[in-house]
Amino acid sequence: MEFRNIQIEIDLTIEFQGTVVVFAGKNGKPDSFNVSQIYLPFLYYYNANQRAELKGKIKNVYCVYVVHEKGQENDTLKLWKYTFENPLDITTIKLLKSTSYKLKGEISKNRAATTAKKIALKGKDALMKIGIVNLIYIHYLCGKKYY
Repeated sequence: MEFRNIQIEIDLTIEFQGTVVVFAGKNGKPDSFNVSQIYLPFLYYYNANQRAELKGKIKNVYCVYVVHEKGQENDTLKLWKYTFENPLDITTIKLLKSTSYKLKGEISKNRAATTAKKIALKGKDALMKIGIVNLIYIHYLCGKKYY
C-alpha cells in the first residue's frame, strides 16, 4: 500500500525502552471502528524505524483504541490493544488484549500527576496505565472536564 500526502491524527504516543504505544481516543459509544485510525500511526512508526537515524531502535509498536463513555455516576474508559502481524498489511490486525476502567469521583490535574508518578514501570501493562493517566491529564489541561 502506498500513501502520499496523507494526514494522520495521533492523540497520544508514548515510548519506553524501544516500545512505542500509539493511542486513538473517542468519546461516547462509536457505531463503528475504522482500522486506519490506528493503522496509519502504526505504519508511520514502523516506517520511521526503517530510516537510518532510527534503524532498529523501535522494538515494538502497539496501538490502543480508547473509548470514553460518560455515565450517570461513573465514567468508563474502554481500551483495546492491537498490533499488526504484517506491518505492511492493514488486514493483519491482531487484538492483543482489552480492558476497561471505571473512573470514580473528580480527577484533578494534581491527582492525575500524582497518580502518574506512583505508577511503577513494571511489565508491559504499565505503558497502558501511564497512557490512561496521560489521557486524563491532557483532557484536563485542555479544559475539557470529562471526569
